[in-house]
Amino acid sequence: MLRNSESATSITIDIFWMIWTWRSKMKLSNTLKRLLPLLLLALSLALAFGTAGVFSSRISSSMGDEVILSSSSCGYLWWDSGFDTADVDDLINYSNRLTVEAADYSRNCYRSDAAATDCPTYTRKSLPMSIVDNATCPFDPKVCLLDGDNLVIDTGRINSHSDLGINAEPKDRFDYRRVTSCAPLRTEGYSERVNKTIEGYQVPFTNYLYGKNLHNDANYTYDYSMFRTSLDAKNAADYTLMPIRFYAQNWGDFDPIPELNQTNDEADLTLLALSTDDVIFEQPVTDPWYSATTEVESQEAGQALRYFSDHPASFVGCKVQHQWCEPNENKCTQLAAFSKVVLDAQTLSYSPIQNASVYAMTWALNMAPSIETVVDRLGVSALTSRYTLNYGIQGPLPTNQWQNEIQHLHSTSLAALQRMTVEQASGPNDRSVKRFFIPPDNDMERKARCQQKVRSKGYTSFSVLGLGLVVGLGTVVAIISYSIETLAECVQNWRNLDPYHQLEWTLNGTLQLQRLAHEELGYGTWKNGDAFVPITGGDEQLAMVDCVNVKHPCLQLLQTVECHEDSRTTEETKQSNNAENDNSDEQNSNAELSEIAEAQ
Repeated sequence: MLRNSESATSITIDIFWMIWTWRSKMKLSNTLKRLLPLLLLALSLALAFGTAGVFSSRISSSMGDEVILSSSSCGYLWWDSGFDTADVDDLINYSNRLTVEAADYSRNCYRSDAAATDCPTYTRKSLPMSIVDNATCPFDPKVCLLDGDNLVIDTGRINSHSDLGINAEPKDRFDYRRVTSCAPLRTEGYSERVNKTIEGYQVPFTNYLYGKNLHNDANYTYDYSMFRTSLDAKNAADYTLMPIRFYAQNWGDFDPIPELNQTNDEADLTLLALSTDDVIFEQPVTDPWYSATTEVESQEAGQALRYFSDHPASFVGCKVQHQWCEPNENKCTQLAAFSKVVLDAQTLSYSPIQNASVYAMTWALNMAPSIETVVDRLGVSALTSRYTLNYGIQGPLPTNQWQNEIQHLHSTSLAALQRMTVEQASGPNDRSVKRFFIPPDNDMERKARCQQKVRSKGYTSFSVLGLGLVVGLGTVVAIISYSIETLAECVQNWRNLDPYHQLEWTLNGTLQLQRLAHEELGYGTWKNGDAFVPITGGDEQLAMVDCVNVKHPCLQLLQTVECHEDSRTTEETKQSNNAENDNSDEQNSNAELSEIAEAQ
């Protein structure tokens, strides 16, 4: 059985049926003692080959559809103060298109139910992030509107290779992390009503006092006109959204008050000022940023009850912190503002390629819009609430709409970062700015910028090591399988060993077993009795199957035979024939006795 089984699976099945058949013929313990070791060995081989077959498919499937970009346009975009107006316009248009496409990608691919097949470009359909929606105030508590229910978005450590797709050896990879902490801000105590003269008219304004305005040296951060042009929705009212930023090292739009800026280089700070203007809300909104519970009757709404915003403007404050990590030594910089963390990266024991990669990543982070830059480029189009804004009338909004808005802005920023890492390797798909791209200066920079993984269904990636192991080991196993008998025979002849075991192995072959059966009955003139294939002389006939008893067939001498269902049918036929003969003899005897009686 071991000699003639085709595979480990077939011999496993054969041994199982032997154990099952002999279970009642002899003690089961004796049967298991003889056959169980062979069964376990055969089963182990079958499982091993089955497992190997499953994992061999991972030679290609484990690599998935990832490919390495190869482009002659690899490089980075260079801004120069000497660009003319046309150059600047092209660059601004390119940046705006980048942000619009990133926002679209964020809506489609940063949802929890988004399928990877619907987002087929980047190594990961979305960069990781963890969200805490009940965090404490990230600033001085007295400036926050909420004690809890604030928002923290933490990307965790984004790996340059597995997350961003920057292809590099493990020793040359790096991690990047971003933490964004946001909270609605109080306006009470941080605002004042004033009148300003505009074209000879006194116009009421509300000034918001979160820090000195660095553009006009005013003592307020943001002002909003209290003069509303309409009380209905005929003018298709819309929101106003304004980013106000402060970057570490005292650069930005305003100099924040101490309640917002506890340490100068701890984080970058952004305020998002939202004004609902003349937008009418169908239902009251208790979201702290969109708060609208002031009842008003609108002529357009047919005297139906509608709601206006409770405040001229509402603010959400966000502080953004960055971090670099060296994954091999598990060392990181402190969470800090972007300008500081760029300098802190030099304190990590990065390799030359890691340093070049971090520098390239710094460029990508500068090019990819942050949440305030997303608002700069998209304006009110960045708000997801506008999906249900129809001709100045806002549909229902949830109580955490402000958190949804910040998450969307953050996701848009990450989607743009994914886009920029790819465009370093591929070059921009916008021809109008290709003239601004600078190719790498050296091999180190080329490795950092031009080795980018993307996903593509047009190509198949596979593991050269895995394929080599499968082919190599498979070839060795096949050679051993086909040559082991010949090698064993050569060794036996060389060492002049007893040939019994070799002959027994040969005679247990399927063809030799057939020879032994036919030769025992005197059929055939056989040759090659010790070879793999025995042969007979020409034009010789062999024995046929005797199927008189189909329950126990055997070979018989060459003759015409008739197969019956079983031996009992044959015996019944013989008994019937004998009975008919006896009746015939009895009738003949009676006829003879009658003739004798008549003669007397």
